[in-house]
Amino acid sequence: MSRQNENGKLTVRREIAMFASVRVLSFAAMLAAISVVLSFIAKAVFPTGAIRVTFENLPVFLGSFFFGPCVGAFIAVAADLLSCLASGMAPNPIITLGAALIGAVSGVVYHYLPWRENGGNSLRTVLSVLAGHLIGSMAVKSAGLFILFGWAVLYRIPLYAAIAAAESFVLVYLMRNKAFSGQIVDKVMRRKQK
Repeated sequence: MSRQNENGKLTVRREIAMFASVRVLSFAAMLAAISVVLSFIAKAVFPTGAIRVTFENLPVFLGSFFFGPCVGAFIAVAADLLSCLASGMAPNPIITLGAALIGAVSGVVYHYLPWRENGGNSLRTVLSVLAGHLIGSMAVKSAGLFILFGWAVLYRIPLYAAIAAAESFVLVYLMRNKAFSGQIVDKVMRRKQK
């Protein structure tokens, strides 16, 4: 679903070259904005603290699945910094690093690990989401929040396991939907249907 070489594999050079595309950057900015809106909805429903149910990472995962880990990390960092700016909070570099790792790790697992060509797309999506949340949310972001909230961050681990399951369900459905993924491939990446 991302730009690929002749063998059908995403290459790092081609992925970084996507930043030169105005369409990809515009779509990445839109995904970052959606992430900020989802974050503010979660802040309105749940008070700000160590524990918060949010689906702000859905756009980050979509960006990393369609465009690769570099664009996914860019979306996550942009969304985190915009959210801090809009809420008047100073950015926490550890939490921003965790956000970047969510996009980068999920993109690496999705694009660079060997997967079966036929089938296995749902498994790839679920494992990418789990890996992104394990490293970015449960490990790095929890370490950044530990400084502020202490041991209360341990409740994030089962919470983010449940959030990862819900996000995996939504993303598997979206990635299987040919109309949804076809629009992104056709309109954003300007690729002809085969």
